[in-house]
Amino acid sequence: ESRFHSSARIKELVTVWISHASATQRAGRAGRTRPGRCFRLYTKEFEQETMLERTTPEILRTPLDELVLQACLLDEDRRDQQRREVTCTDTGKGPAPAAAPIGTIPVDFLSKTPDPPPVSSLINACQHLLEIDAVEYVSGEDENMRVKLTPLGYHLSQLPMDAKIGKVLILGTILRCFEPALTVAAALSSTKSLFRNNNREEQKKIVEFGFGGRDWSGGRVKGDSIAAVAAYEKWRVHCSEHQRFSFAKDHGLDNNVMTDIDNLRKQFRDCMVDAGFLSREQRRRPEKGSEEELLSNNAKLVSCCLAAGLYPNVATLARPQRGKLGFKGGRLITKEGDSCTPSSQSFQAERVRQASETGKDAYAVYQSKNRILGTSTAGPSQRIMLDQVNFVSRFALLLFGGHHKIRDNALIVDGWLKFKLPGGKNAAILMTEFRKELDAVFLNQLSMTSKGDAIKSFAS
Repeated sequence: ESRFHSSARIKELVTVWISHASATQRAGRAGRTRPGRCFRLYTKEFEQETMLERTTPEILRTPLDELVLQACLLDEDRRDQQRREVTCTDTGKGPAPAAAPIGTIPVDFLSKTPDPPPVSSLINACQHLLEIDAVEYVSGEDENMRVKLTPLGYHLSQLPMDAKIGKVLILGTILRCFEPALTVAAALSSTKSLFRNNNREEQKKIVEFGFGGRDWSGGRVKGDSIAAVAAYEKWRVHCSEHQRFSFAKDHGLDNNVMTDIDNLRKQFRDCMVDAGFLSREQRRRPEKGSEEELLSNNAKLVSCCLAAGLYPNVATLARPQRGKLGFKGGRLITKEGDSCTPSSQSFQAERVRQASETGKDAYAVYQSKNRILGTSTAGPSQRIMLDQVNFVSRFALLLFGGHHKIRDNALIVDGWLKFKLPGGKNAAILMTEFRKELDAVFLNQLSMTSKGDAIKSFAS
C-alpha cells in the first residue's frame, strides 16, 4: 500500500494486511465465471483482531498539494461569481453586499470532507505550495492560514499533472526549450521506468552520446530526466512501429512505456495550447536550424527547468570521509537531513557511490523520496532512495530556486543552501537584483497567455 509522510515528504510502499472489505471483494473473484471456493491463509482470530474493517481512504495516504490547489481554484471561482452578481445587482435599494475576503483557508475547507486528512498534513501541503510559489500567503497561521493562488498556481491548477511537473513544463515554454521539457514531463508522469533491467551497457551509450552527453553541443548535463530525453530522441527517429520496437529491445528500453510517453507528450502539448502558452502552429516540432531548435537542444537550459520545477527537492552531495566507518561512498543529504542514495535504476547511483573524498560542491534535484517497509519493520530505519536524480549547477538553483538572503559575503537560499560567489558581497547583490528581474519577466509571461484576463486578478 502506498503511503505518504507529509512532514518528511517521503513516499512509502508498505506491506500491510488486507482489510475485511478487501477480503470480501477478493472472494468474489473465485466465483466470477463459475461457482468456486475461496481459501484464506489466516485464522478467524487473526482476521478479527488484526485486520482493519476497511482500507485506509486515499485522501489519508497521498500528497495533498493538488487537492489544496483545486480547493483554492474553486474558492476563486466562487468569489468571481459573487463579484459578477454584485455588479449586476441594483444597489440603489440598499447597502451593497459585503465583498468576500481574499484568499482561501484550505484546512477549514478540506476538514469538512467525509474522511478529513490530518491538519498537519494540510498545513504541510500549504507550506510546500508556498515554497514552489503556487500560492501566496494572505493571513493567519497554521490551521487558520489563508492563501491565494498566484498566476503560476492558477495555471498549475488547470493542468492535469503534478504541480512540480507542470512547473517544469511551464518554464520550458517560457525558456523556449519546450520539446525536451515535454519529454521530461511525460517521463516524470509515467508510472514505470522506460529503462529495463537488461542491456545496461547499451543504455549507458545512449546517455553518454545522446542529449546532454559527452560531446553534446548544448552542454553536458548528468541526470535521469536528461537520460530519458536522450533515449526518447533516439527512439522517436525510427518511423515504423516495428523499427521502434526493435530499437527498444536492442537497447534495453520498454517500448510500451516509450509509446505511453509519446502519447503523454501529445496530450500535454494540447494542454499548453489550450492554456495559451503555445499557438496552434506550435503543435509541430521546431524546424531544423531554427532558433527554437537551437534552444531545445540546450541541455543546460533544460537543467534550469528541472531546478525550477523540482525545487525544493534539493540534495547536496556528502563526500566520503577517510576513517569513518559505515560510510562507503557518497550520500545525498536532503533539506530535512535525510541521508539518501539514488534508486537502483538511476544512472547517478554509480556516480554518487564512487564520489571522491575531495571535490567541488555538487547539488541535485529529485522527484521524490521513497522507502519500502515490510509488515515487521520497526521504525523508519530503512534506506531512503531518491527517484529521478538530476545534478544541477549552483547558478540554476540561485536563479530558479528559492528566495535569497545576503549574509556576509554569501547568498542563503531558503535558510539552508549557502553559496559563496567569487565577487563577494557585490556579486551577491547583483545576483539578487538579477533574480528579481527574472521573476518579473516570468510573471509577465504568465499573465500574457490567452487566459491573461483571468490571470491579472491573481497578479494584482
